[in-house]
Amino acid sequence: MLTLFHAPLTRSTRVRWLLEELDVPHDLRTIDFFSDERSTPEFRALSPLGRLPVIQDGDFVLFESGAIVEYLLEEHGSGRFQPGSSPKERAPMLQWIHWGESTILPAMDKILEHAIVRPPDQRVASVAEEGRVQTGECLDVLETQLAKTKEKGGYLLGELTGADFVMFYGVWFSELLGETDNRPNLKAYYDTFMARPKFQKAMADSFEAVQAFADMIPTK
Repeated sequence: MLTLFHAPLTRSTRVRWLLEELDVPHDLRTIDFFSDERSTPEFRALSPLGRLPVIQDGDFVLFESGAIVEYLLEEHGSGRFQPGSSPKERAPMLQWIHWGESTILPAMDKILEHAIVRPPDQRVASVAEEGRVQTGECLDVLETQLAKTKEKGGYLLGELTGADFVMFYGVWFSELLGETDNRPNLKAYYDTFMARPKFQKAMADSFEAVQAFADMIPTK
């Protein structure tokens, strides 16, 4: 059986949601992110830097959430959540999968690190503000893209694809940070995946965890 190593609020939520939507039987191994569990030799043999998520599918081990999403679609998807079969048909999905990790999240991490995560004496207000500006630019790109596809299903490419399983993570944190205001297409996108029962199931522990530091989240 496939095993997902998971912790609430981490990128493993992307993989957990996809597994739920694909109805892939799996063993969920929830790890205490703030314990020493991620530093054990056994876990580092699976994830060299102790990061999440990691999957173990038989003897096959894979880390990096974007790569895991692509693998699950190919290995367990049976064509679901994939736009077509040719390279050109699949390329837009891959574009947004990579954009959702490498473009929007580094900008958002500046806000999280310098407004929430780091101790107050280690925060740099100008870095947090730079992150807000860059995040806003990224969200404007999403707003434009969603305007093109909102009549085709409400997701990035119209119908739900692998790209949305990656992109939702940044959009969800954007909503928590108050960064989706005045972007109606983005707000509708957020509401669309929030309304999916299997998304709610996959995110239940993260919804609980976010309440633990809700007062720390700086909204506009």
